[in-house]
Amino acid sequence: MRRWLVALGVFCTLAGVVAPAAAPASRGITLETVPALRGIPVELDGRLYRTNTRGRVVLPATKRSLRDRLVVRDIRLPGRMKATFARWYGNLDRPSNLIKAALDIHYLVRWRFTDLQHLPIPFGRVTSISFKSSHGHVHKFRQDDFDRWHWFQGSRVISTPEGPRSKNLYYTVEKVIVDGTNVVNRAQQRFEPVNRRDIPVRLLFYSARFSAHDALFKFGIGRGIKLTFPNGTIKRYKFESGAELTVDRLPRGQYWVVVEGPGMSFLRPVSLSRNQIVPLEVLSWIDIGFVVGVVFAIALGLLLVGRPWLLRYAHPQTYRVHWEALRRRWVEGSA
Repeated sequence: MRRWLVALGVFCTLAGVVAPAAAPASRGITLETVPALRGIPVELDGRLYRTNTRGRVVLPATKRSLRDRLVVRDIRLPGRMKATFARWYGNLDRPSNLIKAALDIHYLVRWRFTDLQHLPIPFGRVTSISFKSSHGHVHKFRQDDFDRWHWFQGSRVISTPEGPRSKNLYYTVEKVIVDGTNVVNRAQQRFEPVNRRDIPVRLLFYSARFSAHDALFKFGIGRGIKLTFPNGTIKRYKFESGAELTVDRLPRGQYWVVVEGPGMSFLRPVSLSRNQIVPLEVLSWIDIGFVVGVVFAIALGLLLVGRPWLLRYAHPQTYRVHWEALRRRWVEGSA
């Protein structure tokens, strides 16, 4: 008899321990956010609830569909973040004890431009910038938007065999347009908003050393150059001493250059993809006169070689004889 009483007491004790643990499940529906975030506002039939530190909130039990009754509100979070509702995991038409709400987390991001030496480049030089997210979305911004913070999605929830989980997103810099040309290598620079919010974007800017010299005699010549940029803009630069000059911080791209000064200079293409020295040749008037003289001398030489009898007209004595004959005729005619 004593054994039965002891067994009955143990059973009652176990029942008292198990029953409270099972009670919450019978009292309502547990909603859990993915990722687990505290303070997310959940509204059911107009009544507001908030998740706890585990990202959970217990809602009143119901057998009715929750599809049009249950709403997860967007919310701003500390640290320049916000959470927005993405989708449900669970049957809202026949609600069970556990429903999961997937949240997208967004971060405020801004960027700045530098050259390859990490020196700042003003926003005014850049026309546009394009980012591409790891899930394929392209974000393009114009110059007027550069000096503001922008929302970038930093994570999204994906389905796995173990259930839904949050995955961080990354972004790559696709294009940065300066003077009509792209000055970044596509997808070479990347960042994750969850880890970094102030993004330095390095641009491919180079320097070019231009020098102009005479085509034949190699002396420096010219007043300066006329440089056509990839977008068609034309800028003029004056030479320094020795008919040379250096133009710094030119965006990568295709340029056209011509020397301004005495003589003839032909338009030359310059493909700027690194720091370069660009020698330019000018056909000066001295070169043109020299070439004309050489051609004339060659033509005269060929003429005299074929007609040697013409050489006697070139002798000084021949000129004196002809001059005396002309002078006598003039005197006789005057008399």
